[in-house]
Amino acid sequence: MLKPKFRRDLKLFVSGKIPHSFLARRLLRFILSLYLGIASIATIAQVAYQYINELDNLQKEIHTTVQLVLPTLAATLWNVDASGVKTVIQSLSQNQAIAGVALESDIPMMIGSASSNSSDITKHDSPEAADQHNSIFNKLYEQSFTIQRADSKGEVLGTLKVYSSAYTVWIRTRNVFFALMVSAFVKTVALWIILYLVVSSLVAFPLKKIAKGLNKINQELFDQKLISQQPVQAANHGDELEFLFRSFVLMRYALKRSHRELLTYQQELEQKIQDRTEQLQYQATHDSLTDLPNRIMFNEVLDMAIRSEQRYQRGFAVLFIDLDRFKVINDTLGHSSGDMLLREMGERFTECLRASDVVARLGGDEFVVLLQEVNEPEQIIVVVRKLLSAIMKPVVILDQECRVTASIGICQCPKDGLDAQTLMKNADIAMYFAKEEGKNNYQFYSKDINTPSLKRLTLETSLRRALEFQEFRLLYQAKLDFKSQQITGVEALLRWEHPELGMVPPLQFIPLAEETGLIVPIGKWVLKTACAQNVAWKEQGLPPLCMAVNLSLRQFMDPNLLLDLADILQETGMDPTLLELEITESMVMHNIDRVIKLLADIKQMGIRLAIDDFGTGYSSLAQLKRFPFDTLKVDRSFIRDLPTDIEDRAITEAIIKMGNSLGLTVIAEGVETKEQETFLREHACNQMQGYYLSKPITANQFSTFLRKHEGEG
Repeated sequence: MLKPKFRRDLKLFVSGKIPHSFLARRLLRFILSLYLGIASIATIAQVAYQYINELDNLQKEIHTTVQLVLPTLAATLWNVDASGVKTVIQSLSQNQAIAGVALESDIPMMIGSASSNSSDITKHDSPEAADQHNSIFNKLYEQSFTIQRADSKGEVLGTLKVYSSAYTVWIRTRNVFFALMVSAFVKTVALWIILYLVVSSLVAFPLKKIAKGLNKINQELFDQKLISQQPVQAANHGDELEFLFRSFVLMRYALKRSHRELLTYQQELEQKIQDRTEQLQYQATHDSLTDLPNRIMFNEVLDMAIRSEQRYQRGFAVLFIDLDRFKVINDTLGHSSGDMLLREMGERFTECLRASDVVARLGGDEFVVLLQEVNEPEQIIVVVRKLLSAIMKPVVILDQECRVTASIGICQCPKDGLDAQTLMKNADIAMYFAKEEGKNNYQFYSKDINTPSLKRLTLETSLRRALEFQEFRLLYQAKLDFKSQQITGVEALLRWEHPELGMVPPLQFIPLAEETGLIVPIGKWVLKTACAQNVAWKEQGLPPLCMAVNLSLRQFMDPNLLLDLADILQETGMDPTLLELEITESMVMHNIDRVIKLLADIKQMGIRLAIDDFGTGYSSLAQLKRFPFDTLKVDRSFIRDLPTDIEDRAITEAIIKMGNSLGLTVIAEGVETKEQETFLREHACNQMQGYYLSKPITANQFSTFLRKHEGEG
């Protein structure tokens, strides 16, 4: 059975509605011409073979017939029976395969001949008869038979010549040839129709669709102007293969052009990447303000100088420069004026040094200089005095003449150190020693430097780098609610893990950080880290906790405090109601009106407020009512001797009652014994915090502690 699609195409073909396929026409023209030629040759060969075979059969038939009558003919000739001879010859002439018979004999009575068409005929008895049989298909074939007596003597009586014509054979063969040729033509036409439909449906039309699809892709993906520049012959002006080829040519041309454009774009992009890489590399190794090398690049240059000294014994010196009174100018005239001053100092330093020397800005008002190939102190002093003289020259900023000085610490290699860290540290110590000596001078590093403030200066130097080197840690101490016996809060406590000094107590570095102003960036780091950790605990499935963070006086008075709080809450995603800022009692006694406004702004953000170390200051109940506090923390000094000191017990009891009357959450800190815990619970204290519950622990330890406590509860 025919497939539905083929039957549909056949109906369209018969109705003349099927689309033309030039590819199918060309292909079938060649195939069918070849087929028809082969079929014709095969038919001719078949007919010729049949014609020759029938001629051979004709000769055999005549030979057999004549052999049957030869004995009779010999007998009649011997007996001179004219009528008998004539009868035999006539019987032979009546055979359809025999065109004529002629008898040649020496016997006088035998004359004449007989033919199948009842005409007298002899062997080419006339020229017309000979011409009549010249055609290859109408030729007379002659067979001669010797007539002999049947006795032992075998006397020859005559010769019988029998003529056969190929005309009848040709007629039959011609009819067969015509029939075969008509059959071949009919088959060819039928085959042409079938193959045309098959090739059109399965080859030509799909190729045409592919070509149209390619053109559509070319028009969609490539420039229309490019398409118009490459004329593609329409499908009705060429076969489908040509149309497909032209489409591929167009796509190849477009792809080549696109490839060239991509190569150009790639080269441009590589150049931009190279430029950007060089720019980023420059930014990573240079100070953005002064364009001087930064700490990273200076350390690399210093390491190279150390290796050079070890190999070639070329000494060098490191100068640590700190500008005096820079903070005054920065705070008075503004940060932009301070930046102008720093750029001017960087240019002056560069002008005073050789091309082989290196000057870098470490940050703030700190610069460092590497003096190459100097071995004697006198050589160094010449350069240092030149630098101090250049620094002291006035700088005009905002139409005001400003002057600054500098303190310079000097460290020599290999005398004062053999590695970069030691050299930088010793130069820094020498610089602080120069400040101790009255500023605007220089000092060489010496192991004999021993001033009362040396340890403090060393600690300050390390403190300046602690935040950068990630030496700070946060520990967390839980708060227990007496009523629910659940952990409801936690306080973040700052610790400094010094690589050489070990764990530095907060009482040693917090006041120093306050004095130097480093407490502001350190406090900001504490806030951000504590909020991020609180969010992380919540994501781990722990219950929400109120995170308490201490604010220092300098941080509390920082004008950017509100902006920093908003940025940290937004960046970490912490709920502001879970953040509690702890402020000491003494902090709120300075400029009360300003403090009240600032606390109100903080409360407006949703953040909780706690007054810490209550009872150690001089605030009264009337003053406390003016502040929007949520929590009151009893100082540990009153908790320590609760079981034995009557005054501490009375003060603590009074503080708890006062807090409860004001609607504040009262927390006792420093609880370390069962007796303390019992007294606080019996006197309506809300929460407690101290070693009795948990010592300060890491974040991971706290999450384990909280899960364990929740399980026990």
